[in-house]
Amino acid sequence: MRSYDSAREVARTRVSQRLRDLDHMFDNVTWLHWGAHSVVWADLPPNHIKLYDYYANTRVRCPVSDSGIETWSRTDYFHNLLPETPVDQRRQINKKLKKLHAFKHKNPRYFPDRGHLAWRLYDDLVNKISEYI
Repeated sequence: MRSYDSAREVARTRVSQRLRDLDHMFDNVTWLHWGAHSVVWADLPPNHIKLYDYYANTRVRCPVSDSGIETWSRTDYFHNLLPETPVDQRRQINKKLKKLHAFKHKNPRYFPDRGHLAWRLYDDLVNKISEYI
């Protein structure tokens, strides 16, 4: 399991299983997912509702990083972390991450700490959540 695809599939399976476990433990709870930092990519059980695929993209057209990786580095850290990932795939993921990183750094009005969406932009999310209360 030293490639991106195999590592991602293991993570997806574990997260999806954990969501199913929580669903069984708290069967009277409706879970709301909103894509805080990236696209919602886990398999969601019945009591789970996807409010947004990726909230920052909905609000400010932030580039989508569907890689499941948040950090971008100038070095190709995939080489050490996941060495069996094909070079073209590593470049594609790194390109998306670089684009996301640049967008956040060029838009401090939207991302004041260069990582998290500004509090004033959560109004749509709050209104949407209110529909389920």
